[in-house]
Amino acid sequence: MVTRMNHQADDTSRWILSSGRGNPSPGEVDIWRIRLDTEDRSIQHAGDFLGVDELARVARFRLECDRKRFFIAHATVRKILAKYVGCEPIQLVFENSEKGKPRLHQSLNPHDLRFNLSHSNDVALLVVTAGLSVGIDIEAVNYDLAMEEIARAFFSPDEVRSLLTLAKEQRTEAFFCCWTRKEAYIKAKGDGFFTASGSFSVSLRPDRPAALLRVADDADELTRWSFYDIKIDRAYKATLVVEGRSHKISQWAFSDGTGRTIEPTQGVKRRIWE
Repeated sequence: MVTRMNHQADDTSRWILSSGRGNPSPGEVDIWRIRLDTEDRSIQHAGDFLGVDELARVARFRLECDRKRFFIAHATVRKILAKYVGCEPIQLVFENSEKGKPRLHQSLNPHDLRFNLSHSNDVALLVVTAGLSVGIDIEAVNYDLAMEEIARAFFSPDEVRSLLTLAKEQRTEAFFCCWTRKEAYIKAKGDGFFTASGSFSVSLRPDRPAALLRVADDADELTRWSFYDIKIDRAYKATLVVEGRSHKISQWAFSDGTGRTIEPTQGVKRRIWE
């Protein structure tokens, strides 16, 4: 069994306001926090640089709030990635891996940028790094969820037992810790539905380090990945999974560059985990 240090931001003021970054150095990982409830008028013109597939997906949402969240999230991802690549958002071309994970087209990606997006309710997280497989997941905590039923369907037997040994008032937080850790790992591997969620186990107690504890038939996986808890606020749980070790992780809050405050910035310092 291999465990890791639990790296966690102390509070939401750790996020630095920015409109974009240059290419990350080896081992650097950038996490972007994106507000999906923004009333920023500049985002209304973002449809001018969304792709045809993205616009089609927007149109399929039944609820206006879901359309708006998807629209803002994907438009902002284009803005952020365009700064890394050094082009206009409309010039970005995406493709999918053999197992369906989105990536930048090779012709635009000489530095092998890797990214992953997750959103829940009014918050999205985007992670960007170079040359490392990466996954991120965020979930809004829902105390009315049928947790035990869902856990028995999607968690490993070890995880179910660990969850049910906790006091009832602790189970909701532990459930979402487990869920985001599993989702982020699956997304980092890029396997999607090809990875059975019950074939591996992660830690789930909020007071214990985020860690991969067991992978069926592949012990090498335990040393391949680093797990990080990302603190948003009490309403959310989030996990980052990155290939390798000794990462320098920075937290950024997206701003449109007009000076409008998107996230709290008082007393902000760059947050680095090594």
